[in-house]
Amino acid sequence: MTLRRQFPRIRGSGRPAVVELINRLGPVQSQVPRAPFVSVSARLPGASHATVCAAFDAFEIVKATSLRGTVHVSTREHYPLVDAVSQRTLTSALRNQLRLKRLDVPDVRAEVERYAAGEWRDRAALLEHMRTWLAEHESPESAAIMQGLGASSLVRAHSALLRRPRDGAWDRRTDVLHRLASRLFDLTPVDPDAALVELTRVHLGSYGPATRRDVAWWTGENLTRVDAAIDRLGDEVVRLRGTDGVTYLDLAYRPGGGLSDPGVRLLPEYDGLLLGYAPPARSRFLNLDHIDHIWFRTNGVFAPILLMDGRIVATWRLVKVDRQLHLAVRPIPGEQGVPADVLAEPISHLEKALNLTVDDVDFAR
Repeated sequence: MTLRRQFPRIRGSGRPAVVELINRLGPVQSQVPRAPFVSVSARLPGASHATVCAAFDAFEIVKATSLRGTVHVSTREHYPLVDAVSQRTLTSALRNQLRLKRLDVPDVRAEVERYAAGEWRDRAALLEHMRTWLAEHESPESAAIMQGLGASSLVRAHSALLRRPRDGAWDRRTDVLHRLASRLFDLTPVDPDAALVELTRVHLGSYGPATRRDVAWWTGENLTRVDAAIDRLGDEVVRLRGTDGVTYLDLAYRPGGGLSDPGVRLLPEYDGLLLGYAPPARSRFLNLDHIDHIWFRTNGVFAPILLMDGRIVATWRLVKVDRQLHLAVRPIPGEQGVPADVLAEPISHLEKALNLTVDDVDFAR
């Protein structure tokens, strides 16, 4: 049921199809710039690099630091929802990090928005401006704290700001430019509670059946608010008893038409097949004993993964070898091996979405 939602059948491969895909998947976690491109290549075969870039340039899909303070790409339709929920869930962390006494979080965010309203602002300039402003309006201590990674990340992570690279290389460059989203397209403010109801519907439609803890982890909200959102959905939600004894939630009207067996797919870093669920529940497509082959705990990075027969069976990466680009596949111990001949088609989709050529495939021990 989950695979049908994660691999929907969508007509075409142009910009409308890309937007529909991201709408069906919900916000896509995108700390790595190429992640949304790889996600599109795996779920919308034939979509080109230029098409995804054009959707970004037209603000049909947008990138912001939002859910749980991490980078996500969402459609313009979903963006106000993640913005409303993220502003609420990150308020306490920002207040505590900056040790605010004279000011409160809305004051800080208002100044960030004012500074980034009229033009795209470079990240370094934005942070320097906020350090100076905090020294004057709050305290030298708060300004000094801004030198640290935690506080500065939370300030520039204000979800009301969009992110973009300096050039059009959306898949290769760090997003160092920030601007207030409401100055780039019309936005209707959404009440956070109403936004959480909508995001709960989005999550169950994209990742369901799922638990209330999965919804809470994904949105960054607490269980009390998530339970209230589920109650507000009323008869739209049904409860299913899993073979593990856990109660799962699902939409009474379930999205259909997807692939229950999508075959072999090259999926990106932080893919939703893992990151759509709370950590204890990431065993849907992977043996949790194998998570350390994908998740590098020291820096929190998740590797790109390979799906085959409905299981995550390997990781992969692109490596330059003697001026050639190789796809290096590393099987996960205990999972089935990946035959080389099944990779031709997913590699061709990856090449088109990233506008590159893979010269060879290497299988690491």
